[in-house]
Amino acid sequence: MDPKRATILLIEDDRILADMYRLKFEVSGLGLLVAFGGYEGLDSAKKAKPDLILLDLRMDDLDGFEVLTRLKADPTLAHIPVILLTNMSEKDNAEKGLALGAEAYVLKSKILPDALVARVTARLAQVSPRE
Repeated sequence: MDPKRATILLIEDDRILADMYRLKFEVSGLGLLVAFGGYEGLDSAKKAKPDLILLDLRMDDLDGFEVLTRLKADPTLAHIPVILLTNMSEKDNAEKGLALGAEAYVLKSKILPDALVARVTARLAQVSPRE
């Protein structure tokens, strides 16, 4: 898949971080939809059917584990790759997220925005086109 034509959804309740990621993706030629919180993220995923989801774990309304569980339980969304993007560095959280169906666990504090864009771009290049 051409990453420049992909739909990427970021589910993040920190508006400053979300704006920073959106700007970095746009400067790189990639569009980034942003949903502020878990419930909005689920609604956006159902409407947009993104090619990849970046999901924060710690959110005020619905935590990322619950969002991930609901995404993977929905047959129309379960195939979408989810990368957890969080500051929760505990090993148990990473194991839980991967067990629930996320394909990667990325610490915000350990990855620069440019590196995140590169990782997402590389991952999207592996995704087959939507049916």
